[in-house]
Formats: sequence, structure tokens, C-alpha cells
Amino acid sequence: AHEGYLYRSQGRGSFVSRDKIERNFALGQDGFNVDIFNRGLTPRTQVIENRIVPADDTIARKLNVSPETPVWRLRRVRFVDDEPVVVVNSHIPTAFVPGVEGKDLELRGLHDILIKDYGLPLRRTRRVLESIGAPDALARLLDIRAGSPLQYFENTVFLEDMSVVEYSEGWYRGDRIRFTLE
Repeated sequence: AHEGYLYRSQGRGSFVSRDKIERNFALGQDGFNVDIFNRGLTPRTQVIENRIVPADDTIARKLNVSPETPVWRLRRVRFVDDEPVVVVNSHIPTAFVPGVEGKDLELRGLHDILIKDYGLPLRRTRRVLESIGAPDALARLLDIRAGSPLQYFENTVFLEDMSVVEYSEGWYRGDRIRFTLE
């Protein structure tokens, strides 16, 4: 258990630990689906919200737009081999992606659509990481206990001219995903 091969559950016993899924953000803009598929695993996406909303003050500030600017809000649960591992909320100004709410985001990755369908030259991503305990609503979506460890990311994606094209928040299960940053 000390070396991570087993885990103990009080009153239940000891169990063999599963390998964590390694995500290496140093490899560039590869999306979740591509990264997971390249590891021989099966990715799946469930879209739980896909609509145009006015940007509130926080989202407007993150996207560097005026409050009330129309933004596309996309909320997804991402799965690996039918196990939920991450919830992602993305916000994109609609000026960059007209008609996007009709795209099939269960079969295609968001960045694939931004690059191929809209010709958006994604230049860089700034990620901020924080460890948190899972709030009840996220715990239900991820099929874990409330308070379980999550790795919370805030991501800001920039175009070549350094304008912000996407702001997203992601909550990754700490028991299933680990990250490499260089």
C-alpha cells in the first residue's frame, strides 16, 4: 500500500490499485480524445450543456470581453473506458464560432473543431492547477464520494494574436488521472 500497488478501505479490506492515466500537457494541444485513444483506451464524451449565454462578470474578465457578450457554454463529462474521469466547462465568445452549438461534441474534440472547422490558430494555453475536495454535484457526475480529491484546472487558450479564444475549468479525478508538466 505504501508503494501504491494496493489501497486500503476501512472495514472493506485491501484492493489492487489501478494504474493512473497519465496526461502530459507538455506535448502540445492534443485533445483528450486523441490522447486517451493513443494510450489504447476508449474515450467517450457526454455533453450535459451546450448553449449560448451572456457572459457574466467573471467569464467576461477571463475571456477579455464585455459583460453580457454572447458566449458559448459547453459542459461535458469525459470518460475513459466508460468510467467518468473529468468534468469540463468551456466558454468561447460566439464571434469566434458562429453556429457551433450544432456541432457534435460527443464524437469530436473541441480543439479539433476550433482548428479544423473554424481555422482558429491555437497558439498557447495557460493552465492553473489547484487540488480540491469534490463538491456534491461534481462527485455525483464523476461517480465518487463527496470530498474525494480532484485536480482542478483553469485553462485559458490564446490565438496567435494573443486574444483569448477559450476559458475552461476542468475537475479531474485524483484517483484516476495524473499530470506531467515540463
